[in-house]
Amino acid sequence: MKTDETAITKDQIVALSAEAAAAGDLMMIAICGWALKGRVSAIAECARVIAEAKAQEERDKLRAMTWPWRKSAQLQALLDAEAQEES
Repeated sequence: MKTDETAITKDQIVALSAEAAAAGDLMMIAICGWALKGRVSAIAECARVIAEAKAQEERDKLRAMTWPWRKSAQLQALLDAEAQEES
């Protein structure tokens, strides 16, 4: 995935660095430092990590919305009834 290094802000990099510090991720802290100094490859890596975190957050939201229905007895009963009608 190609990332546009102009798509993230200094504030986003600082926030990413803070999250990395909270998690003890020394490599990401260093990458954020390089990004804040203008290193293009580091900015691109920060943009990639931020984009992936956003995508994961969206997947988690979707999973949270659909999870109760996966185990729902009512839904299973409907699916079973539909399967019996088809056979």
